[in-house]
Amino acid sequence: MIPAPPPQGAAHNHHHLFHTSFYWGKEAQFLFSCWPDNNSGMYALALILVFALAIIVEFLSNLNLVKPGSNRVATVFFQTGIRAIRAGLGYMVILAVMSYNGGVFIVACLGHAVGVAGPSNSLHLLFLSLVFLLTFTAEFCSKYPVSPHNDRRLAALTAAALRGLKMFMTYLAIIAIMATDFVFFLVAVGGHAVGNLVAGLCQYHIEQAEAMFCDGSY
Repeated sequence: MIPAPPPQGAAHNHHHLFHTSFYWGKEAQFLFSCWPDNNSGMYALALILVFALAIIVEFLSNLNLVKPGSNRVATVFFQTGIRAIRAGLGYMVILAVMSYNGGVFIVACLGHAVGVAGPSNSLHLLFLSLVFLLTFTAEFCSKYPVSPHNDRRLAALTAAALRGLKMFMTYLAIIAIMATDFVFFLVAVGGHAVGNLVAGLCQYHIEQAEAMFCDGSY
């Protein structure tokens, strides 16, 4: 008996899940199941995450906090812990790059290049990336649409969770800006701008998909 062919949707997802050559676009899945999965906002967030991970890997590779005369056993355990963290984060970057997505490959290379520039410069750029990520996430959460077609309780809980996450990220960004220089301010403004743009694009795509669904195009 000939087995039934797999559904078209499954074959399509399998095609996008495994690639053997470089490709461009947001239709990617790496590190986590169904993420970023053709979502512009999540794809931008994923690129920032890979960039930050690559910087941290290089930063930990050049990090030396052991002082002369320190306890030898404690030093061994400390260095082992740092090496384990660096190896785990490094493998996460490798797994992300194995998705063959061109954007992921470029930001990973840029992150390693920035991280090897020196511990002080790397730490400064890492903080800048974190401030950008905070403001980006805050703006994205404030603009991300919650579908009114869902259950009212679920929609209310989702809106409350997004609001809480948005305020948490905003307050962290405010604290970072108040404690640092003008560059952090510019990065924060850029994060808000990019987050607003990406959230607007996501809302547009969702509205287009709902309109096509209502018209019976699917």
